[in-house]
Amino acid sequence: MEITKVAYQLEGIGKSREKQSEAYQKLWADLITQFNNLNAPQLAMVIAELGKLTGISRENQREIIGLAIVQLAEKNVSSALSVLEEHADLLGKGELATSVISSSLSKLAEQNPQSSLAWVRKNGGKYSQFDRAEIYNEIIASTAKNDSKQALIILGELKLEQTAEAYNAIVEVGDSPEKRTNILSALREHIASLSEADRQSVRDDAFAAIAQNLDSEGIDAMTSWISKSKFSPEEKQLFANGLNYFATRQDTGRWVEWLGENLPADQLSEPITELVGEWTEQDYQAAGTWLAAAPESPAKHSAVLAYAKAIAVYEPQVANQWAQTLPPGPIRDETLKLIYRNWPSNDPQGAAAFAAEHKMN
Repeated sequence: MEITKVAYQLEGIGKSREKQSEAYQKLWADLITQFNNLNAPQLAMVIAELGKLTGISRENQREIIGLAIVQLAEKNVSSALSVLEEHADLLGKGELATSVISSSLSKLAEQNPQSSLAWVRKNGGKYSQFDRAEIYNEIIASTAKNDSKQALIILGELKLEQTAEAYNAIVEVGDSPEKRTNILSALREHIASLSEADRQSVRDDAFAAIAQNLDSEGIDAMTSWISKSKFSPEEKQLFANGLNYFATRQDTGRWVEWLGENLPADQLSEPITELVGEWTEQDYQAAGTWLAAAPESPAKHSAVLAYAKAIAVYEPQVANQWAQTLPPGPIRDETLKLIYRNWPSNDPQGAAAFAAEHKMN
C-alpha cells in the first residue's frame, strides 16, 4: 500500500532528525492528498491497516492515524467517531484526539445532537485531555445553529455547574436580527419554564450573553432590535449588567447615553461604573473627551465617578477636578472617597492634603 510506504519513509526521516526538511514536509503533503482522494470506507480500511503497522514509533503512528481521522470526519462523522473509539489507547493521551473529537461532534450535533451527547457520555473518560464541559458547549452551539430551543433543552438536561459559556455559545449563533429574535424567543420560553430558584441565574447568564454579542452593524442596529423585541424593564437591566467595553468599543459613550435613557436613575450606577471604568482603563483619552462633551445627567454623574476612580491612580488632581463637577450629594462624596483610596502610594503628602481638604478621617 502506497500510504504504508509513506508512513515508513516518514519514520526513517524522523529518526534522522530531519523533520524540518523539505522532503519530510513533502511526504506529509502527499499523505494528505492521498487521504483526500479516498472515500469514507476506503479511509476506514486504511486507518485499520495503519493501526497494525510494526516498526514505527507510536508518535508517528498517532500523528498519521490522527490526520486520517480528521480527513474521515470531513466525509463521514459517525465513521470517524467509531474509528476514534477503536484507537482510544493510541490517541487518548494527546491534544490531537480532543481536536478531532471536538470538530467531529460539532458536525454530528448539527444533524443529531443526542447522538453527540451519547458518544461523549460513553467515551469521554478514554481521553486524558478531554474537556467535557468545553465539548458540551460546542455541541450546544452546533445544535443552536438549527434549533435554539433544542439547544436549550440539552443545556437543561446536562445540568452544567457553569452555564455562562453555554448561553454565550447559543446567543453567538444569532448573527442577524432574525436569528437573534428566534433565540430571544426561545430563551424567554426556556426561562418561563424554570423554577423560581433557577430562573434568576439563567436570566443573568442569558441576557449577559446578549450584551456580549452586540450587532456587528453597531449601536443603532442593536438598540433598534431591542426596541422591536420589547425588552421589559427587568430585561433591560439584565442586559445593562452584561455590557462591557470589549463589546461596546467605539460606541461606549453612546451606550452610556442609552443606559441613561432606558434605566431608572437608581439603577444606573453599577452598569455605568463598570462600563466606563473599563473604557477609561483601555482608552482614558477617548473616555475623557466623551465625558467633557456629555450633557449633565444622572448617567454622566455615574460616568464621572468611574472615570475619576480609574485615573486617580496616576492623575489624582485631575480626578479631583472631575469630582468637583458633580453636584453635592452621595455620588460626589463617594467619588472623593474613591479618589483618596486610589491615590498614588508614592505621594502620601498629597493624599494627606486631599483628606484634610475634604475633611476625611
